[in-house]
Amino acid sequence: MRQADVVETGRTPAEVRLRLGVVCGVLAVVAYALTQAVSLPLRPTLLLVCSFGPLLAIGSAGLWELLGLHRRTATLDIGLVANIAAGVAVTLMLLAQLGLKAWFDAGLGGSAQHVSPEVAEAAFQAATASSWGWTSPGTCS
Repeated sequence: MRQADVVETGRTPAEVRLRLGVVCGVLAVVAYALTQAVSLPLRPTLLLVCSFGPLLAIGSAGLWELLGLHRRTATLDIGLVANIAAGVAVTLMLLAQLGLKAWFDAGLGGSAQHVSPEVAEAAFQAATASSWGWTSPGTCS
C-alpha cells in the first residue's frame, strides 16, 4: 500500500472497495425488491433491472473483500465468480420477463385473436411462476 493512498482519503483502497461493495449490495437488494413488489412503468423497471446485475457484482466483490480479510481461499474466488454469473443470469431472466410482459401488454404481438388484459396478465404470471418454480397469488399450481 502506498502512503499517498492513505493520506489522500484517510482510507485504504481495501476499505474503499469494501464500503462501495456494501452500498452496492444494499442497492441491488432494493432494486430487485422494487422490481418484484411494485408495479412501475416500463422505463423505471428497465433501469432497475439493468442496474441489478452490476450492483450485485460490485456488492459481491465487496463481500469477497470482507471475507478475504480473514483468509483468502480458492472457494472464496469461485464463490465470487459464481455470484457474478448468477447476477448475470437473473438480470437476463428479468429482461426476458419484461419483454414477455411488454409483448402481452401489446396484445400478443399482433395476434389475430383478441385477448383481454386479465387473461394476458394471468398468462404472464403463470409463465413467470413456472420459470421460478413457484406460483404467485392468483395463478394455478
